[in-house]
This record gives sequence, C-alpha cells and structure tokens, in this order.
Amino acid sequence: MNGLQKGNNIWFSGVKIGTIKKLEFYGKSQVRVIMSIDVKAQNYIRTDAKVKISSDGFIGNKILVIDGGTPAARAIEENDTLGIERASSQKT
Repeated sequence: MNGLQKGNNIWFSGVKIGTIKKLEFYGKSQVRVIMSIDVKAQNYIRTDAKVKISSDGFIGNKILVIDGGTPAARAIEENDTLGIERASSQKT
C-alpha cells in the first residue's frame, strides 16, 4: 500500500472530480495538498466542506474524498483552503 501521492484521485458525491497536483510540507509536520478540481465541480463544493483520505477499492490506492459543505457557504474558488475531517475516536 502506498500513501497519498501526486496523481491520486479526488472524489465528491461518488464522482471523480480531479487529481492531486502536488504535496508540500510546511510548518513542523503539516502537509499541504494542492488539488486540481474540474471547473464544473467547483460550483458544488462549498468552502466549509471537509476532506478525508480514503482507499480506492481492492487495489488500495489512496484517494481524497470531499464531504459536506452547507448551502450557506460560498462555492470554492482557486487557492481556497478546505479543512480536514478528523477521524472520530470511539470509546467503548
């Protein structure tokens, strides 16, 4: 299994909408992911949408999945930043 890489797919509502263009390290241990998203899809993705890393089927390639966003937030534009969806920790 590989980690997140340039060229991996980006999905929104079950549809492939783009690819990872570049990965950059910054700060102490943070990574900036530069995405190339289809222009037509940008109108549906809101600035408060969240991004998470997932796996693509049996092969296990990493993908980014964009989830959520509210109608009240504006549509994304070039150079906008999206937040990440943190994994929830369950207590039993």
